[in-house]
This record gives sequence, structure tokens and C-alpha cells, in this order.
Amino acid sequence: MFRLQNSLLTIGLQVVRCFEDEDVHHVNGKVDPAEDAETINFELALADVAQIEKRLERLKKGRAKTKEEQASNEVAL
Repeated sequence: MFRLQNSLLTIGLQVVRCFEDEDVHHVNGKVDPAEDAETINFELALADVAQIEKRLERLKKGRAKTKEEQASNEVAL
């Protein structure tokens, strides 16, 4: 999975296998590009939920950073 992200746009590219080859093994034992894409999308959704939960926890604790704070931290690096 390749992701290019900035503040306004997120671009995602998924590459799934659509061929059979005895030398290349698949984790599920079968080649099913539609199922593979669905699995990738589900895992991305779970990662998004995890990020939201972290953000909510920081907001509850009053440790959420503003965009200006984030930018100044990035410049400092």
C-alpha cells in the first residue's frame, strides 16, 4: 500500500495479485483479488479507528496539539 498525504488530499494505491504461480504463495492459499482488496480496506479502516481513538484520548486529557504546534514541531526537526 502506498499513501501520499497532505492536509487536503490523501491518495491511496492498492496492488493485489491477479495471477496464479506455484512459486508465489498466498497467505490464504488462494488468489482472490476482490477479497484481498476488501481485506486491505478493512485493515485501513481499523487503522483509521485507532488514530481517531488516540486523538479522542489526547483531547480528553487536554494534550491535543493545534495545527500551529504541529507545524512548529515539524520545523524544529
